[in-house]
Amino acid sequence: MKSRSRSPRTSRRIVRSRSRSRPSKGWKQAKPKSVGSRQALKEKCGSRCFLLPSKLKFPICNKNCKVDCRGLVAAKSRAGEWKYRTVYKKANAMINKGSCTIKSRSRTRRSRRSKK
Repeated sequence: MKSRSRSPRTSRRIVRSRSRSRPSKGWKQAKPKSVGSRQALKEKCGSRCFLLPSKLKFPICNKNCKVDCRGLVAAKSRAGEWKYRTVYKKANAMINKGSCTIKSRSRTRRSRRSKK
């Protein structure tokens, strides 16, 4: 029998990311992408599905006309990034109002040692 040598890929240790799941994860696939789909959403659901309805920007509803928390988080993030202050405040107010339940990240680090 021939002995098989290990390939360098199998001998490497798998490194897993310690990052947490993003609250807006999956919104990229669920959001209305094109102008046509955004116009159809506005006709079907009204202007309440956009945080900036005059320009069809910052959609927050899914295709069933329900406000999606992932859309709110993504809109807040993008509005903060691009300096849309009114949109940021609207999204933040809607999130804090209770329409979304988003776990806040704690900034403290827990000690690995057990206290005796």
